[in-house]
Amino acid sequence: MAATTTTKAAATNKSPQQQQKCCRQQHLHLAATSNSNSSNNNNNNSSNRFNFSFSSSISIVFVVVLGLLLAGNCVNGQIDGYIAGEDYPAYDAVPQGLSFNCQGRQPGYYADTETRCQVWHWCLHSGHQYSFLCPNGTVFNQAVRVCDWWSNVNCASSEQLYQNNDELYRIPERNQQQQQDV
Repeated sequence: MAATTTTKAAATNKSPQQQQKCCRQQHLHLAATSNSNSSNNNNNNSSNRFNFSFSSSISIVFVVVLGLLLAGNCVNGQIDGYIAGEDYPAYDAVPQGLSFNCQGRQPGYYADTETRCQVWHWCLHSGHQYSFLCPNGTVFNQAVRVCDWWSNVNCASSEQLYQNNDELYRIPERNQQQQQDV
């Protein structure tokens, strides 16, 4: 224990890399010492520390290898081998000159099929229109009115779901029990 204290005190004057190397050497020395004196009960703790360090190292190697394998599947921003701009839309801004407008439409949220649904429009009661862009890899899902992964959305059928906006501003009907309570 005294040797450990001296080593730590000496290590404080060293660079961080030297301190790490020193600590690793010290840890391995303690583990080797504890393995040679197996008759002492206190050595079980040191042995467990050595086993823990070894299993931690294995875990780190596993995570690094797994990360490298997964990184290999994502090349240049591709999602599962699909190509942005070809297989799914990849606008960086709402395009100018879109044909969609809110004139004569119920207030609500509308997917723009002209942009393969990456753009969606918010129509207000006043007829004003605000247009938004879903993040790359996602498009506007008219069925639930949120941006969703492009592979989950059938953009071609979005216009048939525009009537979903009718339920946004509908006043719920009171049933007879609620009317009697008033």
